[in-house]
Amino acid sequence: MITLLKRVIQLQNQYRLIAGISIGVATFAICILLSSSLISGHSNERLLYALSDQTNNQSISVLNKKGLDLINSASYNEAITYFDKALAINLNDTTALNYKGLALLQLGKYNEAIKYFDKALAVDPNDAIVLNDKGFALYSLGKYNEAISYYDNALAIRPNYATALNNKGIVLNDLGNYSGAITSYDKSLAINPNDTTTLDNKGLTLIKLGKYNEAIPYFDKALAIDPNKTKALNGKGLVLLDLGKYNESIPYFDKALSINPNDVDSLNNKGVALADLGKFYEAIKYVDKALAIDPNDATTLDNKNKILGASGKQK
Repeated sequence: MITLLKRVIQLQNQYRLIAGISIGVATFAICILLSSSLISGHSNERLLYALSDQTNNQSISVLNKKGLDLINSASYNEAITYFDKALAINLNDTTALNYKGLALLQLGKYNEAIKYFDKALAVDPNDAIVLNDKGFALYSLGKYNEAISYYDNALAIRPNYATALNNKGIVLNDLGNYSGAITSYDKSLAINPNDTTTLDNKGLTLIKLGKYNEAIPYFDKALAIDPNKTKALNGKGLVLLDLGKYNESIPYFDKALSINPNDVDSLNNKGVALADLGKFYEAIKYVDKALAIDPNDATTLDNKNKILGASGKQK
């Protein structure tokens, strides 16, 4: 077996737009009851104002929903134009502020996203969802301890907020506090035992602890819920790879690649499995495919050098 830096699959953060999370888009309904007592000029003026306000709220709701649909179809810049229209009607609409922040997150504009989360929190400091989303932005900037503080704030408001518990587990994992991460995942799974993202993340942290056989049931459960979940397929393949079951691992990477041919983790991990089987020429092909997608990935570059070295082809 070649000593390779088998790629650990990236853990999955959750924020409001992750598939499977209940979004709860704000909707507004005009529910004013017209009665004979509202005929005087003063009351009628108040009624017209109320109707105008409700119409604006309804327009904002429509714009936010359209923007959200665009985010879910990965049209992030176009989505932002709709949130801007909503904010032109009401600068303090927390839904539009948070959704615009989420669109900016998807574009990798983390600092800009934080500005919108902060605006939303200035209006409602106790919005646990926005606190969670700001935590994700801080995590993306490598500000792990600050991220944890926002997840903790969200959890102080909503102790059973499974998403924040999952995300806190990821930060603890990246800080090397694996037992703390497992505790956080377990709390999340106690609330939502069928969340495939958290199941995957717990399995990956167990791999880091070297508890390969304990990790397998978590990937298996995730795949029973969603047989096409690439992270779970990669995780199961990675466990088998670490257990020395190279031939058994390859079908999992192959299935992941049939779903997403450009998945760098699957390409790299399949290359590692082939190299461990002594199939160096085939292994290099998969590692090269991974590097064509992400040329600067240190793990894949190191793996390629080690495969070349083991095959006697390194220059």
